[in-house]
Amino acid sequence: MAMALATTSMRGLQLFTACSSLSTLSSAYFISAVKRRAFRMSRGASVTPAEHVESRSSQPATAGPLGGDWVGLMATFSPSNGRLVPVPDHLVPESMLEWGDVPTRLETLTSEDLSSPGEETVLQQRVTMTVLPEVGCGVDNLEVTKKIEAFSAQHARVSGAWGEPNTAPFALSIEQRTEKLSAFEVIFEVEPEAGDEESKTHKRRLRITIIVEVDGDGSYSLSKLINMYVERQSTIQSTQGMAWSGPASNSGGLDARSVTQAIGRDIIGGDTFSVKRLKSGEDVWGIDLDELEGTWESEDGGGAVLQRCKAYFDESSRLPQNVLVRFVKNDANKTFELEVSLVESRDEGKTHTRRVVSFDSSDRMFKLEAKKS
Repeated sequence: MAMALATTSMRGLQLFTACSSLSTLSSAYFISAVKRRAFRMSRGASVTPAEHVESRSSQPATAGPLGGDWVGLMATFSPSNGRLVPVPDHLVPESMLEWGDVPTRLETLTSEDLSSPGEETVLQQRVTMTVLPEVGCGVDNLEVTKKIEAFSAQHARVSGAWGEPNTAPFALSIEQRTEKLSAFEVIFEVEPEAGDEESKTHKRRLRITIIVEVDGDGSYSLSKLINMYVERQSTIQSTQGMAWSGPASNSGGLDARSVTQAIGRDIIGGDTFSVKRLKSGEDVWGIDLDELEGTWESEDGGGAVLQRCKAYFDESSRLPQNVLVRFVKNDANKTFELEVSLVESRDEGKTHTRRVVSFDSSDRMFKLEAKKS
């Protein structure tokens, strides 16, 4: 089945439809919200943690780091070296290209509509508004693209773990698998920036989207691009993209100041996607990869967990925001494993914690929260 992505240029009034082979505009994501528990899940099996979060109303606004309006920045990285990839030339004004001032990030608004027909929460629709780069007077009348997505439950699977919804830490993983590719999205709920009073009133999340492609010989390869979103929740109710495309925007134009205020100073003006050095001169990561070697202890009381060493993986990308993406494939057996981790430090660096989501070619998924002193 194919997923239709309706994309509209709001100022140029251009409408076109692009198709991918992920899923269809028909059903939805299903989410089982569970309390902290490391678990394993295979196709057709249901999650059976010790406790389930109480059922919500038929129209929930949010569930953990999902639902409502989220505003922030999106950037693309190369999995081979973790470097930022500039915005495609066709989205950039010609004057920026002439000056050599091509941006490496885009402002986005993501609106997510949820419902709860039963114990499961359903993500009915996701609308993404992306602001196109502009210069001069154009910043007072910004052009945006609009993408509308809904998903087939036959091809998409969503699960959550680690903490109750609406309280950090929380994580979601989204899978869409077909014969030719598998699309994975991992969402980590994170704490607001320390010292920023404004950000404390908004939930924050990181979203990482990755595609694993099936080659002609049946082996697997990691796609050439990894997308990362750093977002904060602006409203608990979805506006279906109207916050950046409604009558006010169409009549008077969406301006750069409104976008900046919505996203917030800590995201728009921070070292959000630094890949080498922070403005302070410090390394983006305060943790050396060698410190991740060794045995980690499960946070759910499950005992010690042996982590694979870095030599096990074919590719390793150390991304901003302490996100680590690692990939390994076995061409002979036609298998792969993809691991996405969020690494954090506690006790002034004496204790490290990891939230790990791992996918493999056999359609299994493993989640773990662990610590290492």
